[in-house]
Amino acid sequence: MSDTVQSGSPTDILIVGIGGYGHFYLKTLLEEFPVGSVTIAGVVEPYPERCEMTAVLNREGIPLFATIEEFFSAGYHADLVVIASPIHRHVPQSIIALEQGCHVLLDKPLGATVQEADDLIRVRDRSKGQVMVGYQWSYSAAIQFLKRDIMQGRFGDLLRLKTLC
Repeated sequence: MSDTVQSGSPTDILIVGIGGYGHFYLKTLLEEFPVGSVTIAGVVEPYPERCEMTAVLNREGIPLFATIEEFFSAGYHADLVVIASPIHRHVPQSIIALEQGCHVLLDKPLGATVQEADDLIRVRDRSKGQVMVGYQWSYSAAIQFLKRDIMQGRFGDLLRLKTLC
């Protein structure tokens, strides 16, 4: 993705699952990112008739696919794949994206089992892609400052932390 940003061309994004949280990813990308900074390369949604954004996809000419495999088989590419599908699909879809040379942002949790997480780590390590787990607070300034303080030992040896929001 950094190559894309450096070249000045838009980041091509595939969104997987727009029936739940993916709706908000899609809406934010379409409405709040500067024009020309991102391109929605496609959307994967097996039940588009249940989604509020389907009319927008049609109006904007954004390709819609039932599976992530269909997207790539049709010759499309994405720099980033945002995965907001059901949890049991997170790791298999992430692996497909990594094998296609994409970076991955997936909704929490990473997967359903520790074994799945191990599988994803192995594939990520073989690929050139990055994998990040999106959680509402993870990348906020407050949590990043807290992380820095913890890593620097400011609070000593911690046994447990809890966040109340």
